[in-house]
Amino acid sequence: MRTLLVVCLLLMSVIAGHAQSENELITRANTLLNASDWPAAEGVFRQLTTLVPANWLYLQGLADAQGNQGQEMLAVLQ
Repeated sequence: MRTLLVVCLLLMSVIAGHAQSENELITRANTLLNASDWPAAEGVFRQLTTLVPANWLYLQGLADAQGNQGQEMLAVLQ
């Protein structure tokens, strides 16, 4: 029983850490988009889409960053 409790606590801390880092990445991505730093924004959105591949907002942000760099075809294929 004690082992199960320890495992649950460890999983909760990993999930909480993932959510915090995801929120930090979202903040950084939005800051970079607002600053029109397209290459850096693309990198952060790539990290976000790796964390949560099915999130369409992250995919849209990646496509926006790529499109603003003249990579429309790449943005469409993603």
